[in-house]
Amino acid sequence: MQYQDLSKPDKKIIRELIDKGVMREFEQGILKLDRIIDKWKDKKLDNREAYHALYKQINIVNDHIAFRYDGLTGSRYVNTVVMQLVNDVLTENDLEGLTPEVRENLIATSAFLKE
Repeated sequence: MQYQDLSKPDKKIIRELIDKGVMREFEQGILKLDRIIDKWKDKKLDNREAYHALYKQINIVNDHIAFRYDGLTGSRYVNTVVMQLVNDVLTENDLEGLTPEVRENLIATSAFLKE
């Protein structure tokens, strides 16, 4: 399935799904940083260890987000949503509103890739 073959309403939903997914990935990254800060507050990490752990985690999240979303064009939209499903950033419930054929195709493709 290619983005160009989708109906206009499906294209709109696909773009919204990508936005929803990237916001969830930002949240996941922030939660990982929060866990590092909690360890620091509990004195399980000293200042230097905490700083380096935070810096490393920010780079990991930033590299992942940049790889997945920077320069994103229509030709990669469908694949991006599939990978968001594979990585559990999106769920099948998030696909509500898509036409059944598109929804089923996205679910089947992501299920295949998870195997």
